Amino acid sequence: MRMPQSLIVIRDALGANMTDMSRILGVSRQALYAWLRGGGMSPSSKERLSGLVSAVIVFRELGVDPNSYWLNRLILNGKSFIHLAGCGCAESAAKRLCAVIIREQAERDILAAMRLGARPKAGVPHLLEDASS
Repeated sequence: MRMPQSLIVIRDALGANMTDMSRILGVSRQALYAWLRGGGMSPSSKERLSGLVSAVIVFRELGVDPNSYWLNRLILNGKSFIHLAGCGCAESAAKRLCAVIIREQAERDILAAMRLGARPKAGVPHLLEDASS
């Protein structure tokens, strides 16, 4: 796959916009558009782009469909996936972001069930129960 096609596939798989991609890759949006037109890419940018491929694989394997909101969410020491991926930690940042997304979805599911009058699964204390009993 040619570099411009790879960039588009990765951007779409991450649910990222061009501003997000420029921040991850450490370049301007104009540089991204130049790459899409066939311009050259630095070795460090190619390395970051290949790291994003690993992140996309993590998201797919864990069934997480990221978007710009999630990519910008703070996940580690006040840093977002975008910042961590830009530092060369895309795969580990993807794993951490997936854990956050999955945990928060489970919490939302519990709250939704409670609103409908269902009791939470065993092991999860109800808001009105004492966790020590």
